Amino acid sequence: MFVIAGIGVDLADLKRIREVLERHREGFIRRIFSGQEQRNHTAFLQTPTSSRTVEFIGGRFAVKEAVSKALGCGIGTIGWHDIEVVQLPSGAPSVQLTGQALALAAARKIEKWHVSISHAKDSVVAFVVAETKD
Repeated sequence: MFVIAGIGVDLADLKRIREVLERHREGFIRRIFSGQEQRNHTAFLQTPTSSRTVEFIGGRFAVKEAVSKALGCGIGTIGWHDIEVVQLPSGAPSVQLTGQALALAAARKIEKWHVSISHAKDSVVAFVVAETKD
């Protein structure tokens, strides 16, 4: 039986994400997304700042923040690249952890993640649940 080990939620302002992308796109992409994420999502990360691109990037940013909260530490204790947002074969988002995030999850015996991303006109929200076996 699985039990909840942590939850996290983050709300990202899409106007703010757009402004950051317009001014500091290259640096922001390198700072937030791992090399693997950059290779997997070239179409979104290298295209002009369309509404869909801003939603995509904002959603993944929010997931990373939510995961750090579910781990109980926030970004800073773990790095942006320690959390990779991946797509399951079903199309659903999930996460793969490395580095300090993986170490924290292992210490807390977290074995399963649930990720949900939802977009509205001006914002995107990510909700994450971490589970451990009882």
